Amino acid sequence: MKPSPDLIASETRKGDSAQVAAARERLLIHLRAKAGADRLDEEESLHPYACVLASSRVTEYAAAVIAADEHGITIAAKEIGLFVERLVLDEVLERFSRLKEWLRADNPNTHESVEFTPVLAEFLSRPGDLEELLAEVDRLKAETHNGRFSIDNPVQRDLEFRRFHHEYAKIAPASRELPYHGLTADALHEIFSRLKMLPPSQEAPLTINPEHALQAQRTAYEAAGLLRFLLDFRARTNRHIVVLGNTRYGRQWVVEPLEDYLGDGFSLRYDRVPSHMSMRLTVPYARQRERDMDEIGAWTPDAMPREFARQLAA
Repeated sequence: MKPSPDLIASETRKGDSAQVAAARERLLIHLRAKAGADRLDEEESLHPYACVLASSRVTEYAAAVIAADEHGITIAAKEIGLFVERLVLDEVLERFSRLKEWLRADNPNTHESVEFTPVLAEFLSRPGDLEELLAEVDRLKAETHNGRFSIDNPVQRDLEFRRFHHEYAKIAPASRELPYHGLTADALHEIFSRLKMLPPSQEAPLTINPEHALQAQRTAYEAAGLLRFLLDFRARTNRHIVVLGNTRYGRQWVVEPLEDYLGDGFSLRYDRVPSHMSMRLTVPYARQRERDMDEIGAWTPDAMPREFARQLAA
């Protein structure tokens, strides 16, 4: 005797309810641990995850949301749904792990990093080879950096959302934490999406006054002096030489003009160390150097770029 359709539907609802309850509890456990609190306003805390609990794949969806949060990937729950709908859970988790590594390559304190918009989430959730997708994003970032920005490319456009976010936050700062402006991410992205391409600026003849000409000569003299020093240093050692261009001054006016003259035996780095991370190198933090080489994060405890520290240790 076959079970009736009503009985099947009833059992299905029971199963669905059990999955929703389990996912709900799993999310609450994660949120409590994240907040370091035994109790939370459950309704308020779960409000951003209503789309998760309403999904037919609630178990996978909740696991993906928690994984993204644990990897430090700031992405809206509804955008995570794109990954869950298109990919099996194991691949979703692998992608988030890889995206964590990819995001670490950029300094999160600058405009070079990425904020996940609906457009970028849609692009990076597409089935296929994630490395090819990331390579395309990196290519578009390089195109923008080299002055070839296209407003008609939605992915390239949204890669500039982080820059817009930070600049917009300066208009009405209300606190020391983003978002200063109090707008939701959706509202801010809507404003960003309405931006129009500005007309090209009118070129004007360049006139250098005597004072600016003198400053340019002084800067060129300084760059030439640095080049002589480096070449002399190069002649007296067979060790590899790393040149750090200070982004506040030395990079643009002294080091970058020398790039064509610093070939074999030299490597150039342009690491930005914010002033609030500066310290007296004569009083370093106590740490285990070998252990620190393997830790994650953009900076070592003594405010050195971690990739530079690894290069020195190689």
